[in-house]
Formats: sequence, C-alpha cells, structure tokens
Amino acid sequence: MPPLNTSHPSPVTFLLVGIPGLEHLHVWIGIPFCSMYLLATVGNVTILAVVRAERSLHEPMFLFLCMLSVTDLVLSTSTLPRMLCLFWFGARDIALDACLTQMFFIHSFTAMESGFFLAMAIDRYVAICHPLRHTTILTHARICIMGILVVIRGVVFFSPHPILLKQLPYCRSRIIAHTYCEFMAVVKLACKDVGATKSYSLSMASIIGSCDAILIAVSYAFILRSVFRLPSREASFKALGTCGSHDDAITTANIMLTCNRTNLQPTIFLLIGIPGLEAAHIWISIPFCLVYLLSVMGNIVLLLIIKTDHQLHEPMYLFLCMLSVVDLMLTSSTLPKILSLFWFNDREIYFEACLTQMYLVHSLSTMESGFILAMAFDRYIAICHPLRHSTVLTPAVIVGLGLVVVFRGAILLSPHPFLLRWLSYCRTNVISHTYCEFMALIKLVCTETKIRKAYSLIVAFLTGGLDFILIICSYALILLTVFNLPSKAARLKTLSTCVSHVFGHHIAPHVHIIIANIYLLIPPMMNPIIY
Repeated sequence: MPPLNTSHPSPVTFLLVGIPGLEHLHVWIGIPFCSMYLLATVGNVTILAVVRAERSLHEPMFLFLCMLSVTDLVLSTSTLPRMLCLFWFGARDIALDACLTQMFFIHSFTAMESGFFLAMAIDRYVAICHPLRHTTILTHARICIMGILVVIRGVVFFSPHPILLKQLPYCRSRIIAHTYCEFMAVVKLACKDVGATKSYSLSMASIIGSCDAILIAVSYAFILRSVFRLPSREASFKALGTCGSHDDAITTANIMLTCNRTNLQPTIFLLIGIPGLEAAHIWISIPFCLVYLLSVMGNIVLLLIIKTDHQLHEPMYLFLCMLSVVDLMLTSSTLPKILSLFWFNDREIYFEACLTQMYLVHSLSTMESGFILAMAFDRYIAICHPLRHSTVLTPAVIVGLGLVVVFRGAILLSPHPFLLRWLSYCRTNVISHTYCEFMALIKLVCTETKIRKAYSLIVAFLTGGLDFILIICSYALILLTVFNLPSKAARLKTLSTCVSHVFGHHIAPHVHIIIANIYLLIPPMMNPIIY
C-alpha cells in the first residue's frame, strides 16, 4: 500500500486487515465471536430486565450491576458488529471519524467497567463492615453520584485520545493490522513523533487500572480485618458467609426435607440446580454449554499453538499450557453433569461421585491459582533480572514449580472428602446447587462441623489469599525496578517489555489480535453468568 499524501493531516478512511495470516478463516472465526456476543447481549439484557421487574433487587449491589451491564453492552456492541461485517462480508473500510469514535468507546467504557467493579467492591465493604449503616450510606442519590463519577472519569480521561490522533499526519499507511480501531494500532501509522501521545495513553491506563485494583484489594483487606476482629468464631463464620453470599452467582436456598436420622450417609444426593429457576433450566443451559465449548476449544487451540510454535517454548507459555490443562479438567469435572441436570433432569449423583467432583473442583481451583502465581513469578524474573531469566527458569525448574503447584492442590484439599466421608447426614439429601461444593454439602450434616469449616476456610485463605498477595508483591517489585531506572526512555522501554512479556513479543500478530478481541468479549459475556 503506497504512503498517503503527507499534505493531508488525516486519511479519509482506514483499512482494517482483520487477523493477519488468518484471512481465509475469517468466516469460521466469526462464528464463536458471534456466539459470545449473543451470549453477552442476552445475559446483560436479562440482568437489566430482572432487576427492573423485581423490586427486591433495587439494592446498591444490583444497581451497580445494572450499570456494569449497560457498560458491557456498549463495549461489546462498539466492536463486534463491525468486526463481524469484516469477517463475513469483507467490509474493511472505516472512516477516520468512525475509527476514532470506536477507539474512544473501547477505552472509555473499559475504564468505566473497572470503575463499576470498584463501586461494587465499596458496596461489599459497607455491607460487611458497616451493615447497620448500609442503607443510609449508599442511598439512591449517592449511588447515582458514584455512577456519574465513574462515567465522567472514563469520558474525561480518554476524550483526549481522538483529539490527539485527529491532529496527527498519517503518511506511512492507512492499513490497520487489527479487527478494530485500537489506540496503539492507529498511532503506529503516524509519521511524526508520538512519544507524548503514547505516554499519556499508558499513564491513564496505568493510573486507572492500578488505582482501581489497589482500592478493591484494600476494601477486601478491611473486610477480612473486620471479620477477624469479631468476638466469637460463630460471628466470624456468619460474616464470611454474608460476604460470600453477596458475591455468589447462584441464589442459595435451604430445602428442609425429612430424612431418617439413623442413615449416616445417603447413597445418593439430589442436585437441585438453581433454586427457583428449575423451569428455566433448559434455557439457562444454553450459555453454560456455549461457555463450556468455547473454553474447551480455546484451551485446546492454545495448547496446539504453543506445541507447534517453537518460539513459544518459553517459561511463560509453558506455565500457560499447564494452566490450560487445569482449566480443561476443571470445566470438564462440572459442566457435563450440570448440562445433564439441565437437559435431562438427571438430578441423582452417587455419594462417592459427589465427593470426587467436590475434590476436583477445589483442588484444581487451587492449582489454577498456583499457576497464575508461577506466571507472575516468571514476569518478575524477566523484568527485574532479565540477564538471569534463562538460568533461573530452566526447564527443570519449570517442571519442579509445576509439580509443586499440583502437589499443593492435591495434598491440601485431599482432607475434604475424608472429612465429609464419615459425617452423618440426617437433614436432607438435597443439594441446593448445580454441583457438589464443600459448603453446600456441609450444610446437610447434623453433627458439629466447625473444625471442618475452619480447615476449609484456612486452606482457601492460605492458597488463594497468599497467591494473591505474592502476585501483588511481584508487580510492586516490577514497578519499583522500572521507576528506579535513570531515564524516562529506559522506563518506557522496560514497561513495554513488561507488557510484551505478558502478551508475548514473539507471538504472531494474529495471536495478539485474537487475545485482544477475546479480552473485549469475555467480561461482558461472563459478568451475567457470575452475578
């Protein structure tokens, strides 16, 4: 493509390439993206309709959730329809103003999404730490103000983006090697120095993302401090249960059925599914099935790409392979049984099978957290000690770390089935859940279970909590190393190295673009399912 006339400050149109190297597969690639978009749209519209119709849900948590749903709808709609036109109809042209508008929507609404997560974390903090003042602190007026502030922040901080890019001359090319107009993809086409523009964009993204993440972590720290300062252990468990129920995606209900008290262990448990929504199971199963299929396909494709591309045989991607295997096992241990329950009303599950499923869910979740920590450790070595990266993380060390993560999950969670195996279940054999989960099972026990609950919570905090703290520490050390560099150019170069190490500086362009598109789609698709 010949360079554009430099006498014009901006081209009339840009050309979107799509996914470079995979143009012949665009029609097929569009199918899973369309499925995710439809799932995100249906899920978020359902949330808005349910909250609007049910007055009991007109509470701060669900009002913030509605704001998040609107944000997700706008975010996904600003990219996916145009992307599908590119994939299916070859519509590559996009006007400059439309390109800048799309870019503004993507970045500003991503910032709003982060802000609404922070608002929901504040709501949880007030609900747990100051429950008696919850309704007086988070009034409808204050909720509206918080929502307006989040929107204004996203608009104000990212409105300079299109203004800065509008004034740049584009003399290199008008081809954008992406599926949508993304800031860095567009700014690469400018033929003048754009260091200040890039610095502003990176600063805004870092400030907003980092501040929100830190404040969310602080809110949870205050919640845990308040819980552990309660005078009695029973009050602590109750507060933790309130915290957990505030985030849970499934509405739990205790169904008390009469059962023979002499029956120590039921042979068969009955899974209820989602209490109160049994009539809608067949429809609820559709997004679950799509998510399962996309998860399986995505992880298998990732494993195949890393296996065939020798440039990806690096510590980061080897840990990513381990994480993909764990994710495949985790979803396969629950989703097939859930779909069998939804589609065929197959509610029965044998006691031993229930304990096995429970063990796999909790142990594999712990392994997942461990592999994410291992990837954070790899990033710390790569940025803070780049010359020692290949000597510290040798293949033997990588295998050793993987085995430690696996053994940690397997050993720490192995007491769970044994603790439940010898208890007497005299209340009911009905589990108010879609799968066998530790807390859902232990509610059915008619003997003292405080020690078992305490062990479960301690293990959860020692694995998930410790992993989270270590990940935060690794990023803190990375930032400390970066800001101690003598020059601004060196700091920017190191930050870009850090980002490229996360997303891969040797990965083919199509992998970058696929990851970017999935990043835009996964939160809008998953938020309705989670909440």
